[in-house]
Amino acid sequence: MNELHADNCLLEGLEIIELGEGLASSLCGRILVDLGARVVKIEPPQGDWLRRFEPRHEDVSLAHRHCSMGKEIVTTRSEVEYQNAVTAATATADAVFDHPQSHQDPTSLAWLRSREDLVLCDIHDGAFGETTRLGENGIQATTGLCGYLGSVEDSPRSVRADVASLAVASFAAQAILAALFARERTGVRTVVDVSATRSIASIKSLTWAAQHCPDAWTGFHCNAETGPVQVPYRAADGPISFDLGAVSMPAYDLLEGELGLDIDMTDLTPSDIAGFGDDATRYRDAINAAIGTMSAHDVGLAVQRARGISVPYTQLSHIPDVAQVQCLKPFHTTTDSVGVAVKTPIRSACATAPVESGRHTSSEPLDSAGAGGPLAGVKVIDLGIAGVGPWGATLLAYLGADVVKIESPSGDMIQQVEPDQNGRRTTYAALNLGKRVRVLDLKTADGLAALESAIRESDVITENFRPGVMARFGLTPADIVALNPRIVTFSSTGYGTEGPFTERRATDGHIQALSGFAAANGRGSTPEVLRYNGFLDLLTSTMNAVAMIAGLVHSARTGNGTTVSNTMLGTALFAEQVAMASALAGAEEPTNLSERAEYAPAGAYRTKDGWVALDVRNDHEWAALQSVLEPHGNSAAPIEFVTNAERTANRDLLRRWIEDRTRRLPTRAWTLMFHRSGVPGAAYIRDAENLCRAEAGDISLITSTRGDGHDPLFVGASPWAFAAFGCPVPPPPQAYETDEDTVGVLR
Repeated sequence: MNELHADNCLLEGLEIIELGEGLASSLCGRILVDLGARVVKIEPPQGDWLRRFEPRHEDVSLAHRHCSMGKEIVTTRSEVEYQNAVTAATATADAVFDHPQSHQDPTSLAWLRSREDLVLCDIHDGAFGETTRLGENGIQATTGLCGYLGSVEDSPRSVRADVASLAVASFAAQAILAALFARERTGVRTVVDVSATRSIASIKSLTWAAQHCPDAWTGFHCNAETGPVQVPYRAADGPISFDLGAVSMPAYDLLEGELGLDIDMTDLTPSDIAGFGDDATRYRDAINAAIGTMSAHDVGLAVQRARGISVPYTQLSHIPDVAQVQCLKPFHTTTDSVGVAVKTPIRSACATAPVESGRHTSSEPLDSAGAGGPLAGVKVIDLGIAGVGPWGATLLAYLGADVVKIESPSGDMIQQVEPDQNGRRTTYAALNLGKRVRVLDLKTADGLAALESAIRESDVITENFRPGVMARFGLTPADIVALNPRIVTFSSTGYGTEGPFTERRATDGHIQALSGFAAANGRGSTPEVLRYNGFLDLLTSTMNAVAMIAGLVHSARTGNGTTVSNTMLGTALFAEQVAMASALAGAEEPTNLSERAEYAPAGAYRTKDGWVALDVRNDHEWAALQSVLEPHGNSAAPIEFVTNAERTANRDLLRRWIEDRTRRLPTRAWTLMFHRSGVPGAAYIRDAENLCRAEAGDISLITSTRGDGHDPLFVGASPWAFAAFGCPVPPPPQAYETDEDTVGVLR
C-alpha cells in the first residue's frame, strides 16, 4: 500500500466547538480539524493562556500557533461577549468540548452540561468528580510515569514530550467521535467526561497487570521502573539503538563476523546481549568496541540483515532532515521558516465526499439506563500482533464493539512476554481485553476464505503487519472494499510504507530513538529512552482508535467505507511537536530535567521530606502559587517573575525563591495547599503505591477485571464516563477457538 498523503475528509461537514485553554484541548482540536472537521475555538477575554508560552516569533507563541493550525479562532473582549459567542456557536454545532480546570473560573461554562441538545465532552486533569489542577508534570507525577527516567536515586524527571496532554486529547477525540457515531445511528446525544490521569493509567495497564501478584517477579513490566538508565550504543558518527532480540544464532554468527563482535556466547542467545533492559547493559562495552569505527548506517543495515533492529538517535532540531520522516510528509506548510507544525499522523482515503452535517440514521434511541457502549453492534476484525495493533482494537471493545482477534496457529508473539499470573500471560491479557480469539491459518485457502467471509459482515478490519503482508494474502485495501464497500480498513505501521526504514522492524525504544523522543529526555549527546517499554506503542494505539472511530463516523454519514492509516513515528512527532518547535527556534532547554522550556515554574521542587511537582502555566496560576508560598518566606516574589517570559528567563532565581519556601514543609502539606488554591501540583507517586491503593479498593486510577477463571487482572480505569452509555473495563480475552468454517468467525 502506498503512503496516504491526501488531506483528510473523514469528518468533513461536522462543526465542533473548542472551549478549553492550554495544550490538552488544543491538541484535541488539532486532531479533529486535521481529520476534516470545522473546528471553531472560542477564547475568553484574556485569551487562551497558551498564547503566553515561550518561545515566540514576532510576538506569537509557537505553541499556540502550531496548535491553532487549521482552526477558526474567535476572540472576545468581555465576559458577556464571550458567553454570548459560546451560546451562539453551540446552538448549531455537532459537538462541543471544554477543559473546565484550564479556565481561571472552572465553573464559567458549567451551564453547558444542562443542554440536552449537545454532544458535550469535558476534559479533567484528575479522576471524575475531582476539581484538582495537575498540569502535565502533575499528571506524570501522579501516575508514576516519571519513575521511568533516571535512576531511583536521582531527583524526579519529566517526560519532555507533552504525553499526558496528547493522551487525554486522543481519548477525548475518541469520546467525541464515538458519541457522534452513536448519534448518527440512534439520535442519542450524550455528555462524556474524560480523565487525564486515567488516560495515562490506561496506557500503563501493562505495568498494573504485571505487578499484581505475578507468579514470579520477572520481565520488563515488573522491573523497568527500577532498572538501569537506558542510554545509546555508539557508532563512529553518533548514538544508535542496537537490538538483537529476534536474531537467530545462525544469523548472529554471520553478524558476529561482519561487525567483529567478540563475546563468549556460551549459554547465551542474541537477545541476552543486546537490546533494552538489565541484562543487555553487561555487554554494551563489548558491542561499542566492535561498532565504534562503523557508521550508524552500516551498522543498521548489517543488523537489519540479521533481523535485528538498529536506528540512529536523532536530536529534535534535526528531525525535519531525517529521510524517513520526510517520507511521511508530517508537516503543515507554513509561510515562514520558523519551526514546523506537525500534522495529526492519521491519513485516510475517503471514497466520496461526506454528506452535509445533520443527516442522522433512524434507528431507535438507546435506553440510557444500562445501555451498551456507543459502539455497540459494531463488528471489528483484529488481525493485530504484539501491542500497537491489538490495543487499538481493545479500545473499541471498551466502547462496546464486538471485537474478534484472528491469530495464526503459532499465536501472537506477545505471548512470549512475561510475567505470568496463575499461568496467564498478563501482557497479552491486558492488551486484548473484551475480545474473542479465533485461530485461522491465512496461508491456507480455507483460512483465507473464512476471513473473507468475516470481512463481508464486519464494520472495521485492523492490522499492523509490516508493509506488503496484506497484499501477499490478496487483501489490499481495494480487495477488501470489493468484499465490503462500507468497511473501514485500518493499517498501522512503525515507519510508514515508503522510505529507507520501511523494511526495518519497529518497537517502542527504537521509535523513541529515531523520532527525537529519547533525545528530548536527555541533554546534549546523551539521549535517554523512557523505560516504560510500550508507552509509545500504546500512545500510538490511542491514535489508531481515533482513526478507526473517525472512519466509522464517515461510513455512518456517507454509506461508504474508507482506508485509514497511522504510524508510530508520526505519533511520536505529534506528541513532541511543542518541544520540537522550541528546539527548532533555538530555545535553550532547562538544565534541570524536570523542567520545560515553554513555561515556568514547572518541574520537581524540594520539600522537607522529598519532592513536589509544579506545573504553573499562566499568570493566574502564578498568582495563586505566590499567595501560597509568600507567607512561608521572608520576601515577596521578585519583580523579575511577573510574566511567563520573565519567569522562564530567570529559572535559577525562580527555583531558589520557591525551594527556599517548599523545603520548610513536607510534600503532603504543600499538595493540600496547592489543591485548595488552584495551583497545579502533585506528589511524586511510585507504581507500587498506586497499585497498593487499587488493591485496597481505591479504583479512581486502577481497577480490576476478571472473567476467565483466573485472579483479577489489574489495569487502568476507563478514561471515559458517558452519561448515556456504559463503558466498563471489559474482561480478559476468551480462550482460543480454532474455526476454519467460512461462516463461523464472527459468531
